[in-house]
Amino acid sequence: MTDTNSLGVLGVLHVSATVALRDGGPSVVVAELARELPRRGHRAKILTTDLEGDGRVHDRNATLRTMSDLDVEMFRARGPRRFTVSFGLWRALRTQVTSSDVVHIHGIYTFSSWVAAREARRAGVPYLVQPHGSLEHYHRRKSRAVKSVFDALVGRQMLRQAAGVVCTAESEVRAIADLVPVDRTHIVPLGAAVCAGDLEKPVLRDPYVLFLGRVTAKKRVDLLLDAWAEVVRDWHGTLVIAGEGELLAQMKAQAARALPPGRVVFLGHVEGALKSWLLRNASAFVLASENENFAISVAESLVAGVPVVVTPQVEMSTVVGRYLAGEIVELHAPAIAAGIRRLVCDPDHRSRCAEGAKAAASELSWANTAAAAEGMYTTVTQEWRNPHVALNAR
Repeated sequence: MTDTNSLGVLGVLHVSATVALRDGGPSVVVAELARELPRRGHRAKILTTDLEGDGRVHDRNATLRTMSDLDVEMFRARGPRRFTVSFGLWRALRTQVTSSDVVHIHGIYTFSSWVAAREARRAGVPYLVQPHGSLEHYHRRKSRAVKSVFDALVGRQMLRQAAGVVCTAESEVRAIADLVPVDRTHIVPLGAAVCAGDLEKPVLRDPYVLFLGRVTAKKRVDLLLDAWAEVVRDWHGTLVIAGEGELLAQMKAQAARALPPGRVVFLGHVEGALKSWLLRNASAFVLASENENFAISVAESLVAGVPVVVTPQVEMSTVVGRYLAGEIVELHAPAIAAGIRRLVCDPDHRSRCAEGAKAAASELSWANTAAAAEGMYTTVTQEWRNPHVALNAR
């Protein structure tokens, strides 16, 4: 381990199985933390692989172009989706962990997370695990057999020997309390940003409601489409679904069956100027999800000044409620439809909620996230070097 801590400079090594933006939240968190920490005088590096969350190889060069301002090394990984292995990443960890003050591991049930924890323990460097919601009960129920084997072999040890577990909110701390004692958790609230770029020509001329994210089972795009079939009776706008995922073809088929032509537009994955334009110009944003640890897309909509319709299972609903920045609705189609209608059919109500969204944006900066992370890293490294101080503090 280096002695940079004595100079107030921390070397933080982020390890993540993927940084593909189409994988959503965790990839954004990794990139933004690595972007903000050097602005606070620290060193940050990312070690990752060339796989997306669904096991596909992503466009390596395209991904690296979006991170050209960051110190990133990307390694080849291959194998079945849940058993991808990257020996190049392992070799890099063996040499680079020792020059870091702390290792920040993103995710749990991956080869990269296990080997990062293993090499950090071997080198005597503290490591933090950020599960990004994967330890909450909703996700623990998914692929339970595979996760049980992983936990028995390495997962429990990885958590037990970590210097701490990183959560995004008090609700996540409570959700994982049966696995991780509260005094071993650190809360680092996440941020959001919308890039300044814009488009020369508008993509859509009619008003629209936006869904932006992966089209997966928990996001309940099927319910959104059912709700939209009710909304179009009263409002002549378009539903824009921007994202990819395993249910995309199924959702396209549902839309074709249930809705008039042209009332739903599927754009696939979007980023950069197009994503910013869609966020800024939407009449409303909708995320009717079964579970969201944070939901960066909701935060981005608030930063863009756009009111949102969310379900209580979305962690960001607490912020929406606090700032009156939209509608919090139950997870069924009539309630979702009613929430959308209240925003798009009542201009005065929408305007008030848009003001609430702008007010909410004040607490959603990545600079705030980096400041919280900096405090966490400092505490962890100090306690690691002076364990008697940590024991006395507790």
